[in-house]
Amino acid sequence: MELHANRAARSLICLLSLLVCASAPLAAQRGIDLLNADEVLRPSSPDPEPVELTTATTTTTTVRLVDGTDPERVTGATHDTTRYQYDNGDFDNYGVAPDPFRPFETEVAQRFELSRAGSLVSIEVCFERPRSDRTRDVVFDLTFYRDNNGEPGTVSGFRYEVTSRIQPAGVSRCLSFSDSPLGGRGLARGAHWVGIAWQGNTNKLLGEDHYTSLDPAPTVNQRHATSVRRRSRDDGGPWLLWSNPQELASPRVKAYGIRLVVDHSVHAPEPPPDPDPDPDPEPTPESACSNGLCLLEDGQFRVRARYAMRGMPGQSAGTIAAGLAGTAGLFTFGGDAPELLVRMVNDCSGSGYWMLYAGAATDADYSIAVRDTTTDELKWFRGRGGAATRDAMAFACGSN
Repeated sequence: MELHANRAARSLICLLSLLVCASAPLAAQRGIDLLNADEVLRPSSPDPEPVELTTATTTTTTVRLVDGTDPERVTGATHDTTRYQYDNGDFDNYGVAPDPFRPFETEVAQRFELSRAGSLVSIEVCFERPRSDRTRDVVFDLTFYRDNNGEPGTVSGFRYEVTSRIQPAGVSRCLSFSDSPLGGRGLARGAHWVGIAWQGNTNKLLGEDHYTSLDPAPTVNQRHATSVRRRSRDDGGPWLLWSNPQELASPRVKAYGIRLVVDHSVHAPEPPPDPDPDPDPEPTPESACSNGLCLLEDGQFRVRARYAMRGMPGQSAGTIAAGLAGTAGLFTFGGDAPELLVRMVNDCSGSGYWMLYAGAATDADYSIAVRDTTTDELKWFRGRGGAATRDAMAFACGSN
């Protein structure tokens, strides 16, 4: 009897030891008390709490210029900085699963109305990564379009590819980028369209602020705070025409999650509105500049300039009838001395563009307006503090 009792005690001790050894790592892994019934029955993976909309400050965002030339950057805002935001920060489409029949690529555009010219400080673009999305990367193209009678027109000379990450899943985040090729880009007074294009397989949702019964769309005689457009295309196919989501039955888009910060105190003066032909006889090729107008490359390009000294309003630049045989123009800033040289260079066999070069012997801000008479296209180029303009792809040769 005593032998059996000792065996039973030893067996009980071994059983308890095994139980302790087995439960210790399990408890360490799950972080629970195995002797507490409430802890053992607690769900192992509760639903995560909703994440508030935040602005990305630690996420690495890469902005790559794919069309155009880098501007001189603005490093910070001033007292004359304006934030252009049309959404209310509460996006109605967040939390909605992406449409399984979404197109290969979608582009939306939002219209921004600038009362004055300025320099771009930063841009915010707000996306959501749905909980079912297994890809944290978000890649999109950001394009500036000219306004064409209230519609997105031609590309205004610069397009960017933006790459960033949103993690974890279920997060709504506004990606903000200022220390990039975007910072310092000059924006003229008037309307500009900012387009965001991304592929459907990324599963991301761009923020949409919708009109509701408590926030109805304006009537026919009233004006929306901003205009929005949307278009799509199939893989390898052409873009469909822009549609107006503000005219759809439901949901009607009030604004997209796209915001601009513009510094109106740091900018080059606006160029003249339209360098129309002068009533005076056109200068000869040997004397290709007169009365503030330069005709370059046998008259194909009509060039005017404006300048602004520090703290002074902008003024039209004069010209010097120098013997440059129509290949370059010299402009004066309120005196007789040449202070700005502008040259158009044929690089059609290389980049496929007519390139613009400008060099200033001054610290004044300046703007250059160039019209290609073969297409009637007008473009502006700006330099702050006498900064030079190099390798600016002005006009595509194929359009000539």
